[in-house]
Amino acid sequence: MSPGAEQEGVTREQVQKDVELRLKDSGMPVAKEAAGFLYVTLQTTRSPDASGYSYSVGVEFTQPVLLVRDTQILVLGTTWSLSATGTAIQGKLALARVDVVSLVAKFLSAYQSVNPK
Repeated sequence: MSPGAEQEGVTREQVQKDVELRLKDSGMPVAKEAAGFLYVTLQTTRSPDASGYSYSVGVEFTQPVLLVRDTQILVLGTTWSLSATGTAIQGKLALARVDVVSLVAKFLSAYQSVNPK
């Protein structure tokens, strides 16, 4: 993240907490040793005149997959991804966290549609 993002309340730790809370609230387990994993990125860049930020958010789910050509080969593959970009004026970078949670919610909806409880 760009310098100044932490002063705006956007830290790696806070974004991780936002994501984990959303996952746990949906009933999805959060574990460091899971077979699949959700990879969340948030890139921020401060504008040259320091009046605001541009940002990009990415969410992707990676899990073990079998190759069609040889089902004995198991590899990790990204099976779902979505990204978004945005801008925020000075003092409003926390809006990027809203976009992170929104993309995570879209992932959860897609995941639950093919993995019903």
